[in-house]
Amino acid sequence: MSAQAFANEQTVRWCPGCGDYAILKYLQATLERMHLSPSEVVVISGIGCASRLPYYLSCYGFHTIHGRAPCIATGVAIAKPDLPVIIITGDGDGLSIGLHHLLHMLRRNVNVTVLLMNNRVYGLTKGQASPTSQHGQMTKTSQLGHHEDPLDPLSVALAAGASMIGRCFDVHGLVMQRLIQASLEHQGTSLIEIYQNCPIFNDGAFGQVGKADSTNPHVCTVWPQEPIIFAQNNTLVQDVNGWHVAQDQEPSYYEASKLNAQMLLQLQSPIVTGLIYQEKRPIYQVQRSQKPIIGSFARACEHLLTWSISD
Repeated sequence: MSAQAFANEQTVRWCPGCGDYAILKYLQATLERMHLSPSEVVVISGIGCASRLPYYLSCYGFHTIHGRAPCIATGVAIAKPDLPVIIITGDGDGLSIGLHHLLHMLRRNVNVTVLLMNNRVYGLTKGQASPTSQHGQMTKTSQLGHHEDPLDPLSVALAAGASMIGRCFDVHGLVMQRLIQASLEHQGTSLIEIYQNCPIFNDGAFGQVGKADSTNPHVCTVWPQEPIIFAQNNTLVQDVNGWHVAQDQEPSYYEASKLNAQMLLQLQSPIVTGLIYQEKRPIYQVQRSQKPIIGSFARACEHLLTWSISD
């Protein structure tokens, strides 16, 4: 099996320079590395530039309507619990019209991987402000500067009950592939936020932070039980005041607890990437199979038939 096994005859069409090209490439490479075949993967998307991705993968897929990918994915995950289910969404599709569906999927801990591409703007509909647009950002619907504070997808996911969260940039291929593999191996709902540049409507949204440079002092990558070292001699250390940057000190080993995740997500510099939080708890499919589904039409009919016979 090779990454080409997950490619098809469709011509990949995004705007030149779009980060979605890299995400598609790294997703294909990760699926190949995990020795999965196209018949063993389901990719579901909503509406948006990122949501075109299932068209370019040779596997099972479903391009749903705006914001409803979590609904379809939940059904697929219940019907086919052995298949990896991946949701492709964007900051508009997943955090605006689809936010309520996403929240309930997270709290239920459905065994699904969510790849949320965040370019801080609506791309497909040509440049309006999105839920993650930054304060003061100029867009077609905020020509005097966006006056709202942005939504933080990972903080929302953590509060909603996601059992795994992580973050990376579209240009950080090694981190992205490691995150995707970890999320596919994780039992439960995992949400990976991918900072993705939109060269047409929000070019350079992440500035120097989004550069593919291992010595970048503005980005720190964490992994559970690994030392936190970045930009050669920087490390994150923890004391009573929380996490802060130090130089030439004994590196801390990261514990992916909810408290640590909450504190790290508040950092503005460095931006924290990697696997930020993970826990083990029963997935929705298991909990659901252990309880009778009284509300279903079939089970209701069964109870009525039993009652009639016994009467």
